Formats: sequence, C-alpha cells, structure tokens
Amino acid sequence: IKINLNDGKVLRFKDVNGNDISAFEPGMTVVSDFFVKNEGTGDMYYRIYFSNVEGDLVNVIKVTIKDKDRVIYTGNMKDMDRVHTSAVDDILHINETKTLTIVFELDSNADNSYKSKSLSFNLTAEGTQVRNNPNKEFNK
Repeated sequence: IKINLNDGKVLRFKDVNGNDISAFEPGMTVVSDFFVKNEGTGDMYYRIYFSNVEGDLVNVIKVTIKDKDRVIYTGNMKDMDRVHTSAVDDILHINETKTLTIVFELDSNADNSYKSKSLSFNLTAEGTQVRNNPNKEFNK
C-alpha cells in the first residue's frame, strides 16, 4: 500500500469566489482542492483525517470533503481524527488519482473570543488493502 497525498504540498485555501484569503471570519467558507493517488500494487480503501491539530479554531470549524458533488466526510473538525474516521465508501484502484475538495466553514455564531485565534493541522491520508479485507479495517 502506498498513497500519495497531494505530493506533500500544503493546501492553499481560497474563498468561495476563488480569491485568496487574508482572514477567516465567522460565517466564512474557504475551499481547497487536493488529490489522493494509489501508487501501490493493489486496490485500496482510504480515509482522510486530521492529525497534529493545534489551535482554538478547531472547536468552531465544520469540515466537508467532497469527491465532485458527492460528500465523503462532513462534521466538526475536532471529530475528524484517526480514531473516529472510517474508510471512504469507494475503492482507490491501482494508479488511480482522485481530486477532492475540502471545505472549511467557520461557525457564524463564533464570538469575538475567537478573534486572533489560530489553527494548524496535518491532513493525513491512510490506505488499507481491499484484498481479504471486507470490513475495511486499517492497521491500529
């Protein structure tokens, strides 16, 4: 199993109109495209989650990850860790690349206590073999 997540490049977020962002304000939505590619020798199930999350904004960010128009994850960022995230409902075939879109929405009810707060994280992709793995289990 070998999975390539965006060639290791940092995500570049834009607002919904495609403009670069300088600040993230309550009610604002930002998006970034990225890809996952199966560079292994067998078909795989995969999952995407956040690791090394730091900062107070994690409590007020809703995340949606889409494959074109199909939502593959949605929920609060703080809940999208390795323990709580399961496999995507499709298979990533050998040499297949999927371009996905991640959407962050800052809760419109976030008060001024979040002003000047920060957020850092690693977006992580993990794969597991399809063969002999009907329950889509990942190594612990």
